[in-house]
Formats: sequence, structure tokens, C-alpha cells
Amino acid sequence: MRNILMILAAIAVIAVLGVAGMEYFGGPSSERQAVQQRLLVITIAALIGIYLLMQAAFDSWRLASLSFLALPAALVGGVLAVYLTTGVVSLGSLVGFLAVLGIAARNGIL
Repeated sequence: MRNILMILAAIAVIAVLGVAGMEYFGGPSSERQAVQQRLLVITIAALIGIYLLMQAAFDSWRLASLSFLALPAALVGGVLAVYLTTGVVSLGSLVGFLAVLGIAARNGIL
């Protein structure tokens, strides 16, 4: 079962990386909507691939789910801080969000 999950996760990651490329965002609204739909599909495929890889690494659906669901909870403080202050998301705050996600992922795995 573990090998099958690892193969499925690898196929999902390859599919995402093979499809992901530069898109032209400056066209009419129909073109922009098509790009947004494609980006949504790629994002969902990447999240599923990450979840399957975590399940294969932990050999447990429960641990993979707990680690995966802890990441959005880690961002609540950052979103609240942005909302209560200026409400502007700058490059520095985005870097901070990524740092918080990395720390939360590490703590969830450990």
C-alpha cells in the first residue's frame, strides 16, 4: 500500500511540475479566468500530492491529517496582525508568513 501511495504522489508531483509554466496574465477577462482555473487545479493537485507524500512518510493517515491541518491554523495570528494594523500585506509580511508556515510544518512533523 505504501509503494502505491508513493507512486501516486510522485505522479501527482510530476504532473504539477510538468503543467506549471509561465502564463500570460494581460489578456481579456476570459483568458484570465482560464488561467485562474488552471492555477486552482494545479494548486489542488499539489496539495493532494503533498498530503499523499506525508501519508507515505508517516505511514498513518491520522498523523498526516493532523500535520496538514495544523498549517492553516498557524497563519491565524499573522492574518489577525495584518487585519488589526494597516491591512496591507507587504513583501516582509509575506516572508514572515512563509517563515511561520515552515516553523509550523517542522513542529508538526516533529
